[in-house]
Order: sequence, then C-alpha cells, then structure tokens
Amino acid sequence: MTNATFYALQVGTVLLLVAYVLATVGAIRFLFFRGAAKVPMWQMVIPALGGAFVLYTIYRHVFVGQMGTFARLPYIELAYLVIGLVVIASSAPVVAHR
Repeated sequence: MTNATFYALQVGTVLLLVAYVLATVGAIRFLFFRGAAKVPMWQMVIPALGGAFVLYTIYRHVFVGQMGTFARLPYIELAYLVIGLVVIASSAPVVAHR
C-alpha cells in the first residue's frame, strides 16, 4: 500500500468515526430527551459508552504518535468537517422553506 492511499484511508476513517459519534448523539437525543422517554433511562449508558469509545479511537488516530506527514492529517480532516458544516449551514434555510 502506498502512502498516498494510506492518507486517504486515514482521513476517511476518522471522518466516518465522527459521523458515528454524531449519529450516537442524535440517537441519545431522540430516545431520551425528545418528549417522553422511549426507553428506560438506564439504557442511555450503552450508547454513551459506545460514543466515548469512538471518541477515544478518534483521539488515538488524530493526536497520538502522528509524526512527519501524518501530523498534517488532522488539519485536512478538520478542513473537511468545516467545509461540510458550511455547506449544511448555508443550505439549511433553503431546505427549511420548502
């Protein structure tokens, strides 16, 4: 495997993990904090632990032991996230009026 392939795979993996964390937060919010609780509150522990584990995995992939060219990858990942947020924020008013 070439380094160019590894860079793309690293960025894609971290962004996929970020999407999983956002889905977990959305599920917790929907199940436990929107209207009446749809499941018992003690069951919030399971998705919370899953989200914490994924956050730890992101931390290990991004901040620990990255040297050389790999030390730049977190900035590329952050740029992808910011671009996505800008696109969503700019298109949200248009979609909301439909």
